[in-house]
This record gives sequence, structure tokens and C-alpha cells, in this order.
Amino acid sequence: MDDELLELLCTWKLEDVADDLANEGYTQVKELEEDLPEAAVTDLQVGQKYKNRLRNLLTHLHVTHQKREEKERQNSTDVQQALGQMRATPSSAQVQREVCKELETLAENDPDKRIEIAAEGGILVVIVTMTAHKGDAEMLVQGCGMLTNLAVNDDIVIAIVDAGGMTVLLSVMKMHRGHAEVQKHGCGALRNLSVHDNNRIAIAADGGIAVLLAAMKAHRGRAEVQKHGCGALMHLSNNDNEQIAIVADGGIPVLLAAMKVHRGHTEVQQLGCGALRNLSRNDNNKVAIAADVGIPVLLAATKAHMGHAEVQQLGCGALRNLSCNNNNKISITADGGIPVLLAAMKAHFGHAEVQEHGCGALRKLSCNDNNKIAIAADRGIPVLLAAMKAHMGHAEVQEKGCGALGKLSNTDNSTMAIAVDGGIPVLLAAMKAHKGNAKVQEHGCFALGIIGWPDTTLQTCIKDEGGVAVLQATVAASGATADCKEFGQTLLHKLLQV
Repeated sequence: MDDELLELLCTWKLEDVADDLANEGYTQVKELEEDLPEAAVTDLQVGQKYKNRLRNLLTHLHVTHQKREEKERQNSTDVQQALGQMRATPSSAQVQREVCKELETLAENDPDKRIEIAAEGGILVVIVTMTAHKGDAEMLVQGCGMLTNLAVNDDIVIAIVDAGGMTVLLSVMKMHRGHAEVQKHGCGALRNLSVHDNNRIAIAADGGIAVLLAAMKAHRGRAEVQKHGCGALMHLSNNDNEQIAIVADGGIPVLLAAMKVHRGHTEVQQLGCGALRNLSRNDNNKVAIAADVGIPVLLAATKAHMGHAEVQQLGCGALRNLSCNNNNKISITADGGIPVLLAAMKAHFGHAEVQEHGCGALRKLSCNDNNKIAIAADRGIPVLLAAMKAHMGHAEVQEKGCGALGKLSNTDNSTMAIAVDGGIPVLLAAMKAHKGNAKVQEHGCFALGIIGWPDTTLQTCIKDEGGVAVLQATVAASGATADCKEFGQTLLHKLLQV
């Protein structure tokens, strides 16, 4: 018997012990009682105290288990009885409301209850009820809420759609446009359903984008409506066709309005940034977001929620996509985007996706000559190198980091700064770590070629860091691009002469 365990058994409160041990059963405690080595306890009175304590604990756990098992049986009976009530009294709106609320609560935090409700035919029951009581907003709040909670399970999502749930959701949202709770739960259900690619297509085909945008416009001050609406639009905009449809239906101003009204709401900002990131993959949308003054909104979100990694990841991702447009490169820098990107990367040093999108945005921005100077002036080079060193195994970070350093090295001051800040060994390490990644090799060769081109001292540095072997392996690789071979062979020629 462990002395520490014996001591705990004498000092813990019974109810605390029961909470910790009841899940694993009381068999172990029974064994402790039987195995207690009284002979090893010099004070027989103390030994008896331990045995009494264990017996009391055993009794307490036995009662706790009985109560827990009874509650589980009751919960199972509750689902069956609740669905039975709904089936037996389909015309009673009051019964349907009350029972639906009970089932919504059961499904909210218990994955097993979601499966049980679906297995007992609950999905069809609630959809039939919502159809029969379309005019009862309170009933629909509970029904939409129940579907929202059930739709976090992938298999149940399929069952909801197969039972016609998506069509019913859109129908009741159109009928009750002015009811904030119906819209909140309807948007929530559509958000969960739209995680699946096929459902995105179906929602758009059934006019769901317009329904979501109408809900957000009608309830601009309701954070929960905006949160779920932004979340649904983020999922929908993963599809190319839906990116076009959302913008055609006026989605960009609606998203930006949500983010402006709810600046302090982290989830609205996170999901809004996510939707804008996805939409900005489309070239026309890049222009439209900037025209609607979306860049300052994104920068405000990242600054206001600097400690939230998801906001930073999605915000940096949106800025990266937007910066593919030449005019946006200028606008992002003019609006103070470079310090914001660097601050995000510093604040989330260990978060690979933040570093990836941050490096990607800086790479795109550095295609502009003025931005190259601004990034270097804001000490962006050490931030890029720190990202690459911290995430050496992450190919996307290395590709975008090498690409950014290659663009920045086109200016004399930056070339020397990259070398002084330790950029040469970092670039070579990236190329060694990702031998099979053609983009890492190409961007690495280009950056090293620019750094080493005019200066024999820097050429010697590259050579001394093992650059010859790295470059020889790169140009000889079967997957090497034509540019990679050209950059690599040109630099090799120089290195072999110093």
C-alpha cells in the first residue's frame, strides 16, 4: 500500500474522492481494502482508521455508481419517451416546443446523445415537426437549435440533409426573417452543414447564400447571428463557384459590416477573416475587397486580437492573398500592414500556420521595391529567419521564407543584412531539409545566387557553410526546375572559383 495514497484517503473529502474514482469503478478501492497490510502498520489504531476510511469510501462509491447508472438509464429512456411524445401529439405546438427544447439540451454537450437521438429517428421527427409548425417561431428556435447541435457529427450531417433538413431550415429562415433567435440557430445549423463540400453546393443551389446574408443584414447588432453567418460563409467560400456567388450577392460589405460592428468579438473577427481569406483567392474578389475598404478592417482585426492565433492565421492568410494584387501591395503597406504582420509573427512564434501565412504575405509584398525597403527597415529579415529556424520541418514555411528572402535580397542593403543576420546557413539548412521540394530548392537557389553574386566574401561564406554540396545535389535532382538549375549552376560556377 502506497503511503501517499493512504495519507490521501485519510485527508480527502468523500465527495471529492468519489468524483475522481467513480468513473473507474470501486473494484480497485475494494482491492485496496483487502490488500491493506496491517502488519506493516506499526500503529494498529492508525491501520484500523485506514480500513474504516476505505470501507466508508467503498460504500460512498457504490451509492454514487448506482445513481450514475440510474441517470444514464433515465437519459436513454428520456430520449425514447421524448420522441414518443412528439410522435403521439404532432398537432400540439406546446408539447413539440417543450420536448424539442429537452432534446436540444441533451444533444448540446453529449456526443452519445446525438447518436442516440439520430438512431431513434429523432432527425425525421424534428424536421416533420418544423414543417408542421412553420408559423410557430418559438418551436422553430428549438428545432433549429437541435439540428445545429446534431450537425457537429459527420454521419448525422448526412442524415439531416437526406431527410430534407437543409430545405426546411432555409424555408423557416425566409419565413421568420425578423426573428433573431430563428436566424441565429438557422445560421448555426447551416454553418455546421456547410463543412461538407456537397452541402456547400446544395446550400448555394437552394438560395442559401442570399438567406444567410439577409439574416446578417437584418440582425447586424446580434453577435451570435454574425458569428454563425460569417462561419457559414467561410465554409461556403472554400468552393470556387461559391466565392463568386457570395460576392455577386453582396457578401463582402455584409462581412465587413459584421467585423466593424463587432470589433471586440473574437469569433466574429476570426470567422470574418476566414471568409475574406477564402474569397480573396479569386482575383476579382481581391479587387472588390480592397474597393470596399476591407484591408483596414482586416488590419484592425489582427491588431485588436493579437493574442489570438486563429485570428492572426486567417488575417495573415487574407493579407497574403490580397497582396498578390499590385495595387493591394501598395495599400497594405500604406495602411500599416507590414508592422502588423511582423507583430503577428513575433506574437505567435511557435504557430506554424501564422508563420507560413506571414512569410507568404511578406514574400508577396516584397515584389514591390518600396516594400522591400520598408520590410527591412521594420526589421523584417530577422523575423523571417526566426520563422524558418523555428519551423525547419515545415515545407510551406521554408518555401515562403526562402521566397521572401530571395525578393528582399535584390537590394544592396538587404543582401548584406540577410548575410549578417545569419541568413546563409538558414537558406542552406532549408534546402537540405527539403531536398524533394522543388519550390524550396528554386527559391533557395535564387536567394543564395543574389546574395553571392557581387561579393566574393559572401561567396566564400556560402562555400564555407557547405553550399557547394547542397547546390550540386539541387541541380542534379530529377525534379529540379529549369530556373533552379540555372540559378544553381551559375552560383556553383562562382563558388568553385573562390
